[in-house]
Amino acid sequence: MGSVMDPLGIFFAITGTKGNKLLFRYPFENTESRKTRGINPYSLIVTEDVQNNRSNSPDSSADSKRSSRSSSLVEDVGAPSGTQRLRSLTDKTLEHIFAYNIKPALYNQKFEVKIDDILFVGHPMQVPANGNRSWRANSGDKSTADSSQPPLTPTSNAPPSTRDTNSSTNSANVSQSGTSMFHVVFALRAEDITAFIVESYHRLSLKLALAVSHEEERCQYLAVNVKSLNGSAEFAENISANALVKTSPYSMALEKNPLAILLQRVYDDLVRDGTTSVRVNDWVQVNFCLLPRIHRNLDLSEAALTEHVMKMRPYHGLLLLDEQDVTNDLPIDSSSTLVRFIRIVSPLSNFQQLAMEAGVTLKQIFSMAGHLIYWAKARLIFPVCETNVYALSSDASTKVLSDTVDEFARRFSDLSLLEILSDFSMPQPMRDMISPFSENIDTGKLTQIVIWCLRKELLMQLHTFVYLVPQDVQDLHYLQNESLNWLSLPYAIRDTINAIPAAAAITEDGQPSELVFFMKIIPYLRGRTHLEEMMFNLNVKRSQLTTVLDKFREVLVTTVYEDPNIQNFHKTL
Repeated sequence: MGSVMDPLGIFFAITGTKGNKLLFRYPFENTESRKTRGINPYSLIVTEDVQNNRSNSPDSSADSKRSSRSSSLVEDVGAPSGTQRLRSLTDKTLEHIFAYNIKPALYNQKFEVKIDDILFVGHPMQVPANGNRSWRANSGDKSTADSSQPPLTPTSNAPPSTRDTNSSTNSANVSQSGTSMFHVVFALRAEDITAFIVESYHRLSLKLALAVSHEEERCQYLAVNVKSLNGSAEFAENISANALVKTSPYSMALEKNPLAILLQRVYDDLVRDGTTSVRVNDWVQVNFCLLPRIHRNLDLSEAALTEHVMKMRPYHGLLLLDEQDVTNDLPIDSSSTLVRFIRIVSPLSNFQQLAMEAGVTLKQIFSMAGHLIYWAKARLIFPVCETNVYALSSDASTKVLSDTVDEFARRFSDLSLLEILSDFSMPQPMRDMISPFSENIDTGKLTQIVIWCLRKELLMQLHTFVYLVPQDVQDLHYLQNESLNWLSLPYAIRDTINAIPAAAAITEDGQPSELVFFMKIIPYLRGRTHLEEMMFNLNVKRSQLTTVLDKFREVLVTTVYEDPNIQNFHKTL
């Protein structure tokens, strides 16, 4: 699944007084390996004017493109989709796409070009001229702002209309290095890619561009690196002129150029983990995560994640997927409150208890929990307790020989994972899983097993949902009423409820206590609210709620299933 979203490559190009240049690309193919390959005797050698995008003979334009493409495909048979086409694009061609065709009017805007099965995404950024803030990030889309860490957005001294009408003036605004524009571009597989993934890579390109621009204004970071990359290219060209084998300027750049090393790290991080955290010039922090990749949900969007986090309640809890990994990934300057929160987080405690223990407000707890959920370091759960009902997850692997079985055997040497999962094949409370005659397992050990299984997504928690459906009722349209209450119920249903013996119970002061309490519960009897949410909204104990529901069970239908908010968010492919 990750291969669909992984970048095919990362590129860095510039425009300036010395022309347009592709200064870095990664991954790159060593010239030596390409030279030693066997030449296809059936391929056609076509001379093509790349700069003007036409061949020497107008009539041979289509034939030259087809022959050029076919020869490259023969050379790279077996490579992943898009890779062979990317290899066939020379540095001159990419230089023409990323820099030559980008005019000043297109600076500071989203760049998106599709060539066959490759999609190039970037954000060409105008270089600050003479140390002045004459540029502005204008992507034209609000989604470029990252909710987890808003990018730097220096303001422009000139209004947009002035910049647009004075393109010739802007083109003359070059930095001291002679560079007027630089461009960080990602190559993606165009097949089966969603608009959200494309927008995510554009946001990363923008964040990198903003960081480099900030450092260029502060200490000429871009000018120094452009000079170094040009030096590597010239040095590699001189060596290649005096040797039989050509030397790649990109491999030389990776030996000493900080910007090239940073771009390589960004690419490698994205391919390996789907996240990256780099510090441009050891000063500006750039954090990024590809949400569909790290959450293993191709359909996940920023809006879905926000909705999931906004539904957190004080009775929820947090399950760290790997406590050691979370601690190691924290930056040095992390908030002490966040560090303390991670240390006290327990799957047995709810947010209300964690707030009291940490000495912070619930709003702060929700903010830190949402941050960990966003970066796929934790999962929203209901605190593990004996009354929780668990069942085998539909996505759980039950193979006899698997890494999960071996890992469980190392963690719990005297138990079998398959036996534990078989016990959860039917939904039941956790307290019913312990036999009084069992010698190998007790409450504490079973709790640790359940927590381990939840981390591995082997178990899911089921909740009780209640519907108000009296017998012999055919018309159920009243359940669709968003503001369901006692007065909105049909008369026949109210008469049926009043006929229940519990409805006639009278307190010492003459009030029908059971019926009054049941009337408060009616708005939640549409099958959309589980018992935990009812307890929170009504501020009652579970025993009080279950007692009343049991007395009015004649008009109720109960069912159990997973919380839709958690189920939809954690759906894996």
